[in-house]
Amino acid sequence: MNDPRELEASLAEMDGKLRELQRELELLSRRPDQEEEAPPPPPPAPPAGSTAGAIEQAAARVAELGRRIDSLSDLRKELEEATSALREEQRRASSNQASL
Repeated sequence: MNDPRELEASLAEMDGKLRELQRELELLSRRPDQEEEAPPPPPPAPPAGSTAGAIEQAAARVAELGRRIDSLSDLRKELEEATSALREEQRRASSNQASL
C-alpha cells in the first residue's frame, strides 16, 4: 500500500466505518426498548403505618433498579466492545501508515 491513493481509500473506508459505529452507538444510547423498560408508576401509597406495604413498595423499586442496572451494564459492555474495535482499527491504520 505504497500508493497514496490506496492509503486515502483505506482511510476513507475507515472513516466510513467509524461514522457507522458512531451512528450505531447513538442509536444504542436512544434504544426504543429503553422506553419499554421505564419504571412502572409507583404502586399506591400504603395506608399509614403499614410496614408490609412499605416493604413491598421498596422491594418493587429495588427490583426495577436491578433491571435498569442490568440494562445499563449491557449497554456499557457494547460500548466497551465498540471502543476496543475502534482502537484496533486505529492501531492497524497507524502500523499501515508507518510501514509506508
